[in-house]
Amino acid sequence: TQQDAIEALKRGKIAALATQPGYEIGYEMIRYITEQKTKLPDKGNGLIIGTELLNSENVETREE
Repeated sequence: TQQDAIEALKRGKIAALATQPGYEIGYEMIRYITEQKTKLPDKGNGLIIGTELLNSENVETREE
């Protein structure tokens, strides 16, 4: 999650954010591109990357 979005949440400019781990998103994108380039079957169909809902009550205690 971008720092400016976190700051807007802390200041009450937005009510909530859905955040996902950047490393996992990047890893899955590289895996997908490799599978597409090598014509391997896509084993990631239906993959769900964990999402955390951040709001004013939990933004200070979130894991980075």
